Amino acid sequence: MTKKDFLDELSYRLRTFPPEEAQKTIAFYSEAVDDRIEDGMSEEEAVDGLGSLDDITAEAANSLPLTVLVKGRVEDSKNRASNKGLWITLAAAGSPLWLALALAAFAVGISIIAALFSVAISIAAVVLALVVSGAAAVVGAFTLPYEGIAPRLIIAGVGLAAVGLGLLFVPVLAGVTKAAGKLIGLAFKKLKAAIAGRGEQR
Repeated sequence: MTKKDFLDELSYRLRTFPPEEAQKTIAFYSEAVDDRIEDGMSEEEAVDGLGSLDDITAEAANSLPLTVLVKGRVEDSKNRASNKGLWITLAAAGSPLWLALALAAFAVGISIIAALFSVAISIAAVVLALVVSGAAAVVGAFTLPYEGIAPRLIIAGVGLAAVGLGLLFVPVLAGVTKAAGKLIGLAFKKLKAAIAGRGEQR
């Protein structure tokens, strides 16, 4: 693919972006191609080395707010409609359906995220309960008036075991929290790429 073909295709894919953002991205990749050519690559090699247009579009979309991408996609759809009056009528008539579907998809996404965070909160509560109760048992073993050394050692041992068990759950808690954060980030990235028209060609 030549530089012109590449930039033309990129420009088409970024048509739903705010104009200044689209121009900034196009200028960046135009300069990247020029730099590679100056380093001795052919024009086709320089373009191929930039990666796929799908990935470039998705990466550019990831830097924009979701509301901006949705607005751009709606405007583009309206502008490309052959009969704008019909488009507006269908959009208005179909709004109860697509709005309900969008809300349902949003609710499902929120439910999954809430479930993950609920698991993380539950694990955190277990960790806290084990550590606090275990530490209290260790302190109590040597401060409360127990008869003999054996009960004190047993209670202290159980307390230490509880603290150790609680600390074992800390990596699990960190893993679940990290997974929830990654899932949220990935979901937004995929959604933005889809709205921006990843994979859409002329």
